[in-house]
Order: sequence, then structure tokens, then C-alpha cells
Amino acid sequence: MKTIDFDFYMKNLDGTLTQLHCGRELAAQLAGAPAKSNALKMFELAKKIHTPSKVTLDTADFALLKETCEALESATVIFKAQILEAIANAKEGKEK
Repeated sequence: MKTIDFDFYMKNLDGTLTQLHCGRELAAQLAGAPAKSNALKMFELAKKIHTPSKVTLDTADFALLKETCEALESATVIFKAQILEAIANAKEGKEK
């Protein structure tokens, strides 16, 4: 299991905060992405991520989320980089 914290606001290049909540924006990006993969799984992940809290995912869901985020074509570089950084900083937990 890995825990990811998407409960933060995007930063500008100068480090100042924007009004864009990264978790909610990522959830919207996932929900609006082309249904190339399992639509129900992506919708489930989007609902989890939309809630402003840390998200705990099993190994398979974590890998799917990381792969999907890396492939998002509609995301800006500044947004995508901060999301991928949050994924890279995920905390390892014990499998249930």
C-alpha cells in the first residue's frame, strides 16, 4: 500500500500558491480522460482523489495511477510535474 497526499494547491514557478487544488484538478483530469483503460476503476480513483485527504492505494492502483498521470496529454507541465512529484513522494505502508 502507498499513501499519496494530493491535498495541496499548485505552485507557480516562483513558488507562490495558485487557487488550483491539485487533488481536485487531478480528479477532474482522470474523470475527463479518454476511456482507454478501465473506466470504472478510473472513476473510483477520481472520487478517492477528489476528497481533500491523503489517498491510500494498493500496488496495482498505484501503478495504474502513476501510468495514467504520466500519459495525461491535457495536463500542463507545471501541473503534471507537481502531481508526479506527489506520487514520487508516496509513503510506503503495509499491504492489508
